[in-house]
Amino acid sequence: MVKQEMSQTILRHFRRRSKCPICGEQIEEFDDVQQVKYRNGRCTMYSFFHTQCLVEFEFGVREVQKCQ
Repeated sequence: MVKQEMSQTILRHFRRRSKCPICGEQIEEFDDVQQVKYRNGRCTMYSFFHTQCLVEFEFGVREVQKCQ
């Protein structure tokens, strides 16, 4: 999905976490994005990924960026 296709609720979560955890870069308006929603205790967490990053990671082209 692109930013224009997001509902208001998803946009609210996207504004807080609009950085791709795989490549570490900001997700722009025109980028194709995938959303993952998961539970962490009582909280529901949301992550957004570039679709291309997920595809490249799946095929072993890219490795996850390590935290420093």
